[in-house]
Amino acid sequence: MLCEEMWINRQIDHPNVVRFIEAQEDKNFLYLVFEFMEGGELLDLVDSLGKFTEVQSRKIISGLADAVVHCHKQGVVHRDIKLENLLFTSRDEADRKVKLTDFGISRVLTAG
Repeated sequence: MLCEEMWINRQIDHPNVVRFIEAQEDKNFLYLVFEFMEGGELLDLVDSLGKFTEVQSRKIISGLADAVVHCHKQGVVHRDIKLENLLFTSRDEADRKVKLTDFGISRVLTAG
């Protein structure tokens, strides 16, 4: 499963998907290196703000939809979209961009 997740992460290149940088391993562990997401999880933002404006919501949903459409065009189904798997590039609302992460249970679709 981990090999498939790494393969999928390498294939998905989109502004609204957390970028996979590299994998390193030693004799005991495999380390996956991803882009740093300073803004944290959507779940934490929901907890701190309590509610969103229509403009904020539109920006988040639009970014998520763009990521999902791109994944589907690549033949990848995420299968685990939830607040914890939506991360932000920045804490500053003006620079904040949502990105989809955690392709651990995603699958590549095959014909038929």
